[in-house]
Amino acid sequence: MPSTTTGSSFTVSPSPSADKRPEVSRKKPSSSSNFITDNLLIILIAYRLLNALVIRTFFQPDEYYQSLEPAWWLAFGDNSGAWITWEWKNHLRSALHPALFAVAYRFVGACSAAANLSPTTRSSLLLAAPKTIQAVIAATGDYYTVKLSSHVYGRNSYPALCTLCLSCGSAWNWFVSTRTFSNNLETTLTIIALYNWPFHWALGTDEVGFQVDQNILRIRKQPRNDTGRTEGEGTDVDERTRLRRSIICASLAVVLRPTNAIIWVALVLATFGRGIWHHHMQWEVGAFIREASLCGSTVLALSALVDRIFYDVWTFSLWRFFKFNVLQSLAVFYGNNNWHYYLSQGYPLLLTCAIIPAANGLYLAIGRRQEPTTVSIQSRLILHRLALISLVLPATLSILSHKEVRFIYPILPALHVLAAHPLSRLLGYPDTIDKARFEEPSRGNALRSRYCVAFLLMTNIAIALYTSLVHNAGLIQVTDYIRREFETHYLPRTHTYHPPASEHTSIGNNLTFAVLAPCHSIPWRSHLQYPPAEKSAGISGWALTCEPPLNMDVSAKQSYLDEADQFYADPVTWLRIHMSREIPMSPAAPGVYAKQDDHKLWSDPAPNRGVLLQQGEGGKCTPSDGMSPSRKGMKGVRECRGRAWPEYLVFFGQLEPLMTRVLEGSQYQECTRLFNSHAHDDWRRKGDVVVWCLYPDRVRNVPDGRVCDDF
Repeated sequence: MPSTTTGSSFTVSPSPSADKRPEVSRKKPSSSSNFITDNLLIILIAYRLLNALVIRTFFQPDEYYQSLEPAWWLAFGDNSGAWITWEWKNHLRSALHPALFAVAYRFVGACSAAANLSPTTRSSLLLAAPKTIQAVIAATGDYYTVKLSSHVYGRNSYPALCTLCLSCGSAWNWFVSTRTFSNNLETTLTIIALYNWPFHWALGTDEVGFQVDQNILRIRKQPRNDTGRTEGEGTDVDERTRLRRSIICASLAVVLRPTNAIIWVALVLATFGRGIWHHHMQWEVGAFIREASLCGSTVLALSALVDRIFYDVWTFSLWRFFKFNVLQSLAVFYGNNNWHYYLSQGYPLLLTCAIIPAANGLYLAIGRRQEPTTVSIQSRLILHRLALISLVLPATLSILSHKEVRFIYPILPALHVLAAHPLSRLLGYPDTIDKARFEEPSRGNALRSRYCVAFLLMTNIAIALYTSLVHNAGLIQVTDYIRREFETHYLPRTHTYHPPASEHTSIGNNLTFAVLAPCHSIPWRSHLQYPPAEKSAGISGWALTCEPPLNMDVSAKQSYLDEADQFYADPVTWLRIHMSREIPMSPAAPGVYAKQDDHKLWSDPAPNRGVLLQQGEGGKCTPSDGMSPSRKGMKGVRECRGRAWPEYLVFFGQLEPLMTRVLEGSQYQECTRLFNSHAHDDWRRKGDVVVWCLYPDRVRNVPDGRVCDDF
C-alpha cells in the first residue's frame, strides 16, 4: 500500500534492496540549450516539406494506387478518371488513409473554383497538396522519435541529439517518409503510441520507487533537465490520457496495416505478463482493458463509417484483407522472397550506415547490458521493449512469403533510439556527464568523431540524393511530359475545337496515350490530372494490368498470367490480338485519325515487318479484351477491331527494337526520351522511358524539369 500521500498522488517507497542510484543522464554542457521545443516541430515540418518537394523519382506503385487514386475518386467521383485497383473493388483496404488526401483534394478544388484559378495552377496545387500532408506526417514522426529518445536518455542529452540526427539524416527516411504510403502514416502513429505507452507498468514495486495518481495508476518517471528539476512536472498529462493516446494511435495503425498488431501483441504480453496478480498491476490491467475496449471500438466505428461512405456498403476491411492475402495467399502473386529477406536486406536498407550502432544497441538492450550510471532502470526497460519489437516484427513477417522493406518500416524509429547511445559513444562523448565537472572529448576522439560523422553524412546524402533525384526519375517525368503536352496543345482549344464525328474520331479532342510496360509503372490520375469530361478535353489513356487470380483453384492459379505477363511472354502476339490493324497516322488535328482503307498494319507476316491480324491467326475478340467485332464483305473474313492506336506510346527502352519492327510503316516518331535508371533488377524496366507520338512538330519536346512546375 502507499506509504506517503501528497495531494492527489501517492508515493510508494522501494525496498532497501532496490537500486537507489539517481538517474544520471548524458546532458549537454549548456543548460540554456534546449533543442526539443515546439520550434523543433516547425523546423522539422519545413525540412520534410523541402524533402517532399525534392523527391522526383518513382519507388513503388502503392504510393499512388493505394492512396492517391482512391482519394482522387473519393474527392471527384466516378467520372474522375481515377484508377481503382482490385483491392479497393474487393473492399480489402481501409479508406481512412485515402480520406486524408481526399479532403485535401476537395479543399484545393473548392478554393480553385472560388478563386477562378487557371487549370494549370489548379493542377499544380493538386500535385502539391498530398506532399504537404505527408510532410507534416513525416515531421511528426521525427518529432516523437526524438521525444521518446529524450524520455529514455534525458532531455538535451547526447543520445537524444544523435537520435535527431539519425532520423533526419536517414537515407531511407529521406527517400520514403514523405511518400504517400500507408506504411508511413502507420510508422508515425506507431512512434506516437510508443511514446505514450506505459512501459513502466512492467516494473515491480521492489525495483524502483514510483508514484500513483488518483486513478491508482503508476506515473512514469520523467527525465531531468540540467537544473535537476523533473521536466513536465505538474504540467504533464495523467497516465490514463497517455494510455488513451497510445491505444488510439495503435488502433489506427492496425486498421491501416493489420500486421501492425504484431507489435502491440508483443508489447501487451511483455507489459502485463509479469506480476499480473500484483494489486497495482490489477488496477493497471483493468484500466488497459477498459480503455482498449473504449478506444478500440471507437476507432473501429470510425473506420467502418468511412468505409461505408467510400464503398457505399457496410464492410469489414480487416477481415477481407486477412481472407484474400492470407487464406487465399494472393499476396504471393506479387512476389515471393527468401526467409532471411528482412535480415539480409530489410535491416540494411532501413538503417544504411547506422546498421552497426543499431546492431550494438540491439545487443545491449536485449540483454540489458547498459551501465546503470548511463540509463535508469525504467529506461533500460524501455530499450529492452524497443529491441523486442524490433526483432519480433521482422521475425513474424518472415513467415509470410511476400516481403517488402516498408512492411517493417514502423520499427525504424525504435532502431534509431537504440542506435543513439552506441553512436554517441562512438563519437567520443563520455557515458556520464557531470554538469559541475564536464570534460571535452580528447583531440583523438574529436578527430574520430569528425571522420565518422562526415562519412555517415556524406554516404547517406549520396544515397538519398541518388534515389530521390536519379533512379527511376523517368517514370515521374513522363507524367509531367504528358500533362504539359496536354496543357500546351489541347487545353487552349478545349472550348473552340470540335473534331468531326466519324468512326475514325477519338473521344472529343482528348490527348490519348498508352503505356506498354509492367503494370502500374507510372502514377495515374493524381499526376496526369485533367480527366476527360463531356464538355471539356482531357487526358485519356490505358496501361497493361495485373489483376490477381481471384476465386480460382490452386491449379488455375499456378498457370495464371495477368495481362502484363501475357504481353511480355509474347509481345507480338499480344499486339496482334489487342490492337487495331489501321496504320497509326499523323492526325489532321489532335485526337483525329486519318482514314486508311487501303493500308493495314500486320499485312506481312515476315518477322521483320509487322504481323498479321486476321481471324484464325490473331485470336478471339471479346468484350473483355476491350474490342468490338465487326464484319466486312471481304471474302468472308472477320476483322477484329482492337484498341485504337493512341497519339502517344510510352514504353521502356528494352522494348524499342521490337516496337520499331512491329510499327514499321506507321508515322510514330520518338518525341522524347527520358533517362530512368543506370541499372534495374527487372529486365522489363531496363533502359530509358521512350515516348513515341504521331506529331513530327513535337519531336524532342523534352520537359524542362523545373521544380516550380513539377510538385
